[in-house]
Amino acid sequence: MPTSKLELCIHIAGSLMESSPLTLEQLAVRLEVNLFPLKQQLGFLVDQGMITKEDTKPNATYSIATRGIRVLKVFKVLPSTKIAE
Repeated sequence: MPTSKLELCIHIAGSLMESSPLTLEQLAVRLEVNLFPLKQQLGFLVDQGMITKEDTKPNATYSIATRGIRVLKVFKVLPSTKIAE
């Protein structure tokens, strides 16, 4: 389980990079975190443009965005690769 908000954000982006799209519940199980802090960080990441939220029925799904991939590269979670603009 991540211990800081930054670690949680990196783990969220990394999980979405591995398998996307995921629902809130799928992310919570995958990251082993409670829904409340996860919801807060997802909202922050959506606001920053690092992940995208698709409001589908019955549950919203989240996917990694290009900006999120760049952030993962900065933190060296991903190898350096060219991203299409």
